Amino acid sequence: MSKALDLITRVRGVDGVQWAVKLFKGGPVVRTLAGKFAGSICLGLDDATLTGVPRKMILGSWERLREPDSVVIDQAGYVLLFPDEPLQLNRTLELNPTEVDRLKAMVERAALGRADVKQLLRSRPRPSPPSRKARIAPSVSVDDGASESATLIQVVAEDRPGLLYDIASTISSHQASIDVVLIDTEAHKAIDVFYVTASGRKLGGEKQRELQQALLAMLRG
Repeated sequence: MSKALDLITRVRGVDGVQWAVKLFKGGPVVRTLAGKFAGSICLGLDDATLTGVPRKMILGSWERLREPDSVVIDQAGYVLLFPDEPLQLNRTLELNPTEVDRLKAMVERAALGRADVKQLLRSRPRPSPPSRKARIAPSVSVDDGASESATLIQVVAEDRPGLLYDIASTISSHQASIDVVLIDTEAHKAIDVFYVTASGRKLGGEKQRELQQALLAMLRG
């Protein structure tokens, strides 16, 4: 007999106790069909008596909890999951999606402009930085002869969340495009190589210098 079941049996054996069931409480990650994620607190109810249902329902009926896979969402949770949307029944939620599913949904939201990429990057956990002796000085080198169709830019810098985003944003802000990117890391060192073009051609000498200086300024930030 499990410890939880043993405790419930002991509680049921107390004089005056007419009913006792184990309380379920979990914290699954929730995803909407639109791809929004949020942490949650999930409380279970006794499926026989539905003891503990909300005293007042803003929309719908507590009796629908007898249907398979049904949940009740409080008003604050609804606003978080469905911002700026009217109250509506029959919403679909997925509990504990896989990491791959979460990544796909996040990339899709970012690509469609539904997510603030900078805010997502700021909220990511940051690894412990290397010691001062092991700090990596950023460098940007430009090679115009390695490729017949693009200018090669190699960036070496201390790795961190959002580094690739910042590099790509800087390149894009100078009206240049990334045709190919090669990414490598060695401990805390990021070694990234970009094949860059402007209007389908290699970068001119002046644009190369401007972009090199802009990347260095961003990395030294």
